Amino acid sequence: MSKVKVGWAARIGAILGACYGLLLPTATVQPAESTSGDRKDWIIVGQAQAAEEINVALNVSPRPLVYGRVYDATIEVENGTPNGRTILIRALLGEVAHFVSGDFDVRFEHPDQAEQQRKIVWPTLDLPAGARGRVSFAFLVSRVAKRVCLCPG
Repeated sequence: MSKVKVGWAARIGAILGACYGLLLPTATVQPAESTSGDRKDWIIVGQAQAAEEINVALNVSPRPLVYGRVYDATIEVENGTPNGRTILIRALLGEVAHFVSGDFDVRFEHPDQAEQQRKIVWPTLDLPAGARGRVSFAFLVSRVAKRVCLCPG
């Protein structure tokens, strides 16, 4: 299992999201034998930009975020490489984002951890060369007594 190169815009967005206690999405290339089958319903129309990397983007709507509301989030993964990849998508939930529901059999990776440390994870998905895929989930924004921001340096 190797970490996928992620584009700079996705990295900056992920750092900002982590600082605000929200969400941190990642995508990891998995060995080919770990695939969950030929699931194609997560592939979206449109070609990925040719690149040497896998790009990950998090979109949340509507904006701005308000405490006490449920929001829809999508994670889009673009495979701009010349090879098909098997992808594992995870999202770390911050201290104010509480998982409500999701698509494609998303689940907690370690359900016994404290809620603010839980990751949600989708089954591995195949992403052909030049393709884009999308998964989605809903989360509740809740208040916390104290906000602490530990941003990577």
